[in-house]
Amino acid sequence: MTDDGNRPTVVRASAYACTALDALQAASEFDDIKGQDVYAALGELKSGVGDRLPTSLRNLVRSLDAYDVREDDGSDPALAIAKAADHLGEAATMLELVWDRLEQAQTALRGQSAHQRPDRTT
Repeated sequence: MTDDGNRPTVVRASAYACTALDALQAASEFDDIKGQDVYAALGELKSGVGDRLPTSLRNLVRSLDAYDVREDDGSDPALAIAKAADHLGEAATMLELVWDRLEQAQTALRGQSAHQRPDRTT
């Protein structure tokens, strides 16, 4: 395993994002979560997944053409860059659709308050 300090910033930031998603999965897996807390979590996710991640993917596309590269197999690197750029652009667009769905879910929960149901125990 490479020392984290020797990894490029973009790789470290991506790893941190994955760690944050692991924490979200763990936090939401077994606990009952109040609607107002889900509402707040959705707001954070919209900002990260629906806004910052698509922007970051588009920034990665821009950086793909910054270096003169060669493919190990001798093929034209421009083709690989174009294909990767297309896939990253499509992923960014899909994440913007995720933002829309998160917004709709958050809107549906607006104004909710929660009290423990008598038939549920924690």
